[in-house]
Amino acid sequence: MKRFLFFLSVFVFFLTISMPLGNGPQIIPMGALISPIETSVVRRPHTFAEVILFLEEDNVNLNEYGPNYVCRHFALDLRENAIKKSFSCAFVLAIKKDECHALVAFDTIDEGIIFVEPQTDEVMWEGSLWSFFKYEEIILIW
Repeated sequence: MKRFLFFLSVFVFFLTISMPLGNGPQIIPMGALISPIETSVVRRPHTFAEVILFLEEDNVNLNEYGPNYVCRHFALDLRENAIKKSFSCAFVLAIKKDECHALVAFDTIDEGIIFVEPQTDEVMWEGSLWSFFKYEEIILIW
């Protein structure tokens, strides 16, 4: 399943960079990625505090970054663990000129959509992705 998600993310990435970006940054919501895990779990809305508690308990951020385990692996593993615990979350591709980075987004009841850097568990809001990281396009795959 992870291999499928990897190839899907690469396909979406190359499809996206071949399209013009337009006049500025944009968020593009994509259709759902359905895995065997997701068909057996009922997702429910969560609060920001519940997401933070989940991130504190989850240990994907402790995995070692290397040639065979990069940002997309962190993001896919964090998303899979969150879905097992019934969180509504998305695999995120953040794109700027010549690079692409994988994140995870959670849709919370009280704070709206928040973005998580799965390598550090840093929480960000949409504005920081544009202003601090200077991403030109963000693709959410629910």
